[in-house]
Amino acid sequence: MADAPRGPERYTRRSLTAGCLVISGDSGTDDPTVTRELRRVRAERADAFAAKIRSDVAAGVLPSDTDAAALARYVMAVLSGIAQAARDGVSREELRRTAEVATRA
Repeated sequence: MADAPRGPERYTRRSLTAGCLVISGDSGTDDPTVTRELRRVRAERADAFAAKIRSDVAAGVLPSDTDAAALARYVMAVLSGIAQAARDGVSREELRRTAEVATRA
């Protein structure tokens, strides 16, 4: 969940369009190449989260019964929701509070 608190800043930078291309880039396209590539990128990101979670379990930071894959999917779902909310115009502060709730879940 370490990335969740940084999500609001990433997805609401003034210099960029709000949201996340990797999260929403394939919505509205029928191009199978775009869809396949963005799915691959999202899967790699989830795998990286799962690897970090497994490392934290091994280091005793997280409980030994932590389901790394499930927790990684949860983190991805939270970040996806934050990215979509940013696209919908939700303020950075509101998104930050959402991320804080997620880190306590």
